[in-house]
Amino acid sequence: MLLLLFAISVTAFADIWGVDVSTLMSNSTASCLKSLAPAGTETFVIPRAFKSSGNIDTNACPTLESALAVGINRREAYIFPCPSCSLSAAGQIQNTLDNLRSNCANAFTNFLWLDIEGAQYWLNDYIKNQDFFESLVDACLSDDTYQCGIYASKNSWQSLFGSIDYTYAKASTLLINAYIPASSTTRSGRGTRSSNGILL
Repeated sequence: MLLLLFAISVTAFADIWGVDVSTLMSNSTASCLKSLAPAGTETFVIPRAFKSSGNIDTNACPTLESALAVGINRREAYIFPCPSCSLSAAGQIQNTLDNLRSNCANAFTNFLWLDIEGAQYWLNDYIKNQDFFESLVDACLSDDTYQCGIYASKNSWQSLFGSIDYTYAKASTLLINAYIPASSTTRSGRGTRSSNGILL
């Protein structure tokens, strides 16, 4: 299948359909994606805009431009943060936004996802991980010109922060996207969105 030629996660609900991607999406692939969406659904594309290596992902803007060109209406982005990098959490978000706004402002619909997973990319310390996560959330809430959401899974949350019960009060104001395995009979890929609270 065409969409399996690059790394994606598919979301398919009754009213929304799309992918997040970590590699370049061409116009032809974006067009194929849009054509596969069920009639009447809202479509989206969410490319990676910041890598776990601490670098901007230069594929994000061309991917967003491709999505715009074929009429995909929600064109968001995600940051895969680097807690071990010298650049602060706020700096990583700011660099990401600066790149998107400088190079594809017309294609970016001002929603940034925080991809919170991959213990191997984080610090071997629950408290330091919590501090970094809270700094990410604080940075998101410091600028009302865009919105943020959090993507996480139950296993990642526990492995990064030490407990499934860890919470940060300010994060409850952000949109949450909880991972539900593709084997679920009701949802696949990146699943439930909520405007309140972390659903894991």
